Amino acid sequence: MRTAVVIVNYRVASLTVEAVDALLTDGGFDGEIVVVDNLSPDDSVKVLGDAFTQPSRRDRCTLVPSDRNGGFAAGNNVGLKHLLGRDDPPDAFHLINPDTIAAIDATPALVRAAMSDSKVGIVGSRMKGPDGEWQASAFRFPNCMGEFERGAMTGPVSKALRSKLVPIDVGDDPVDADWVSGASFLVTREVIDRIGLMDEGFFLYYEEVELCWRAKQAGYRVRYEPGSVVVHLEGQSTTTADKRPVLKSAHWYNSRRRYFERTGGRARARLADASYLSGAALRAIRDVGSGGPKAWGELRGALSKATKHGAERGDG
Repeated sequence: MRTAVVIVNYRVASLTVEAVDALLTDGGFDGEIVVVDNLSPDDSVKVLGDAFTQPSRRDRCTLVPSDRNGGFAAGNNVGLKHLLGRDDPPDAFHLINPDTIAAIDATPALVRAAMSDSKVGIVGSRMKGPDGEWQASAFRFPNCMGEFERGAMTGPVSKALRSKLVPIDVGDDPVDADWVSGASFLVTREVIDRIGLMDEGFFLYYEEVELCWRAKQAGYRVRYEPGSVVVHLEGQSTTTADKRPVLKSAHWYNSRRRYFERTGGRARARLADASYLSGAALRAIRDVGSGGPKAWGELRGALSKATKHGAERGDG
C-alpha cells in the first residue's frame, strides 16, 4: 500500500521541519511527504522551501503553498488534491500535525493495520505528550449524554455515564473506535473516493470526527493502532502571538455545532447545547455548595457562546 504523508503548516515552520525529519528517519517508510503552507503570515514558505532543498529532504519532500487559509480541513484537502491529481496517486494518506514527532514505525504500523482488513478505512495513532504521558487517542462519537457529563464534571455523573464518555480507555491492543485523533491518522484512497474529502465547513476542530462519521456511515471501520506512536506537542498552531493557548474559541463552538447539525440536524444540535448547559448548571450548584462558585462564570460564558453561535447559524 503506497502511502504519502500530508502535513499542514501554519506559522510553525521549524516544528514542521522537525516533524518531517522524524518521518524521514523511519526506514520502514519510503513515501513522499507533502507539506501545505496555509498562507502563514510569517516566513514559513521561505524556511520550508530552503529546508526542502537540502539533500536529505529534497527527493521526498514537496512544498505546496496555499493561496488562502481556509482552515485545517481545507489545508489537508490542498495536499490530498495535489496527490490525487497524479496519474498514479498513493493508495493511502497519513495526515499528521506539524507539532508531532513520529516514532519509528509510526506510518508503517498504520499501513499494516489498514491492510489487515479491507473494511478498515481509517487508522489512528497512539498519542503521547511531551511529558511521556499517554493522551486520549480513540473516541466515541459526541452524544448528548456525553455533553451532559462534560458540563457536569461530577464524579457520580461521570461514573453513571461511563459508557457515554467520548474518550475511550485504550492500551496496548488495537481496537475499533468511532473516531481517532486528528493529530495522526491514515485514510485510504478508497475511502476518499467513496465519501469525499474533508468538510471545509470546519475551519478548525471536529473535522476528523465528521470524516470518521462519514466513513462509518459508508460501512468502513475506524481503527486505533497502538503500534503507531506519535508524540504530540499540542496547540502550537493555535496559540496567540505571545504563545497563550486559545481555548474554546469561536472556531471550536462553530465546529461543534456544525458537527451535531451535520450528523443529526439542528434539533440534535440544540439538544446537545441544552445537555451541556444542564450539566454545567449542576456543576455550578455543586461548586456553590462546596464554597467554590467558579463554575457560575464558566456557565454564563458557555451559555453566551452557545447562544451567540446558534444565532449566527440561524437558530436564534
